[in-house]
Amino acid sequence: MFGVAGSSLYGLHEAVGLYAGPEGLTLVRLCAPADSGAWMAAETRTAAYAEGTYTDAAALAARAQEEILRAGWLHLPLALALPEMCVQVREISLPAPPAEEEMRAALLWSLRASEEVLPADVCLCCDACGDTVSPRYWLAWTDAACLRAYVSAFAAAGLRLRRMTVCPPHGGSLAASVEAACEPSMPWETERAASAAQQRAAYAALLLRAGTPARLYWPAQRSLRRQLRAHAAALIAGSAAALFLAAAGADLAACMEAQRACAAAEEELTLHDADLRRAAAFSALRADTAARERYLADFTAGSLPVRALLVHLGTVTPDGVRITGVHAAEDVRIEGEAADYEALTALMGRMEEAAFFSSDVSLVEAEQAERGHGRIRFEMQARW
Repeated sequence: MFGVAGSSLYGLHEAVGLYAGPEGLTLVRLCAPADSGAWMAAETRTAAYAEGTYTDAAALAARAQEEILRAGWLHLPLALALPEMCVQVREISLPAPPAEEEMRAALLWSLRASEEVLPADVCLCCDACGDTVSPRYWLAWTDAACLRAYVSAFAAAGLRLRRMTVCPPHGGSLAASVEAACEPSMPWETERAASAAQQRAAYAALLLRAGTPARLYWPAQRSLRRQLRAHAAALIAGSAAALFLAAAGADLAACMEAQRACAAAEEELTLHDADLRRAAAFSALRADTAARERYLADFTAGSLPVRALLVHLGTVTPDGVRITGVHAAEDVRIEGEAADYEALTALMGRMEEAAFFSSDVSLVEAEQAERGHGRIRFEMQARW
């Protein structure tokens, strides 16, 4: 059974740490009894490679595969430690120590605030610097594309790369564990000290223990595409076809529904416009009627014989004359228009013959619209 924290094999927990430095590749296999948390270096290997191989992910994965196959460690989970020259490294002070789960976010925010030119997909691992006057932290960062290149190369080589990191100076918060893991376990090994490369490889392997803080490493998730490589093309083609048909069907149904809704809306708007026109005409007619009623009420408010006056005017008005206004108070003022002076004379003659008023009807004003032509506007006055 294999897990992220190591492998259970013959009652032991095992993991392999790799350090790819300028001097070569160092591999350290750590193991621990199942009932103990002490991890010890069981075997160490070194392998030379061409200069600059550690910056070439594919070449490094190929060289690591050769050594892992030779050692028989292909079944073990791997953790890779990169040298500092592959990433950016810095120490930063914070005004107050953040919580464990917030340390990475706080340091990344502080790094961006220091006017650093950082990639949008920056990946950061960090560790506390130990006892200092002010909280001080070590951090290493790079962009996600760099990490993906190593993960893809190791996956293509069939290696179980689980975590990547950069070892802090002197082992950081895992210094004691690294020192304990690299201590000689045999009496004849007391004079041999572990090299810096071995310590960094051991540091990487210790990251595979359960409960290791996530801020110390970059996780390298296994690719689902690699597991389904044999069926990837068919799955992708089938999924794409199904998604296309579903999307096309949904779009077609939505389009038809939108067309029906548009037609219904147009019909409703047509009916609504007709209703608005009818309502506007009715409102105008109602307003005109109300105005006429007000005028009539004002006209008949007094006790004057207005009805008789109107009947009298209707009987004496000849053709060619139109009464436009009647003002009845103490005196009666009649306004109107005549087609010509003959029609106006005929109107005045009929009024005198009828003797409806107590006084003679006098012509107050008569004016022709155009000199010598047009209708004649007039105003007459009489007493009740």
